[in-house]
Amino acid sequence: MPMTMWKVGCLAGIAAIIVFAEHAQAIVVLDQEFWPTTIAGSDTYTAGNYRPGGITYHEIVAQTFTVGVAGILDHVDLLLCQPAAVTADAIFSITGLTALGLPDEGTQLASGTIPASDIPTTWGSVSVDMSAFDLAVTPGTTVAFILGYPYSSYPTSYCYWGGQNGNPYAGGQAGARLTVPSRAWGMGTIDVGFRTYVNTPSSVPDAGATSLLLGFGIAGLIGVQRRLVA
Repeated sequence: MPMTMWKVGCLAGIAAIIVFAEHAQAIVVLDQEFWPTTIAGSDTYTAGNYRPGGITYHEIVAQTFTVGVAGILDHVDLLLCQPAAVTADAIFSITGLTALGLPDEGTQLASGTIPASDIPTTWGSVSVDMSAFDLAVTPGTTVAFILGYPYSSYPTSYCYWGGQNGNPYAGGQAGARLTVPSRAWGMGTIDVGFRTYVNTPSSVPDAGATSLLLGFGIAGLIGVQRRLVA
């Protein structure tokens, strides 16, 4: 039986659907990372070598980083732990940087909470979902991830963001700031454990090619329907 136009269209439509499904799958890639591989001493929150400073109701900690992959920020992993008695939720924000390279809390790009139940009492990875913010990132952009607690959370708020001296991450640095009383950011040669993941543009289908194939396929499927009706 000869290959009629409606058969060709039908096959093209099926092919287009397959191509669309394959390309529409989210491709989330690791972008920036600093993650200590060993922890000296106890693996509980008292392991002093891996805490640049505690995060409390009146002190916040930030890690700056330089974006390397274009796309949408999907999630961020943090190396955290907390005392078992903590019940307050931590708060996070992503901001731009000032001309001096300090976190600019006036240019907040995203913010939310990390439930206390998500932070372990031994060092562990805590994943923060950023996909709902639809935050576009471009290579070379420098931003800060800030972690803290609301002032009203005292005395049930305290956690540690595990880090290491010696400025091991070249694309940024960690620092801390007292919020009550308010003080300036103090940045040093410390980095805290983090990983950033980006949903890359390659996960977006080619609109022109896909539309052409889908249009051809739909025409073929209409032909199928008419042939069956006849």
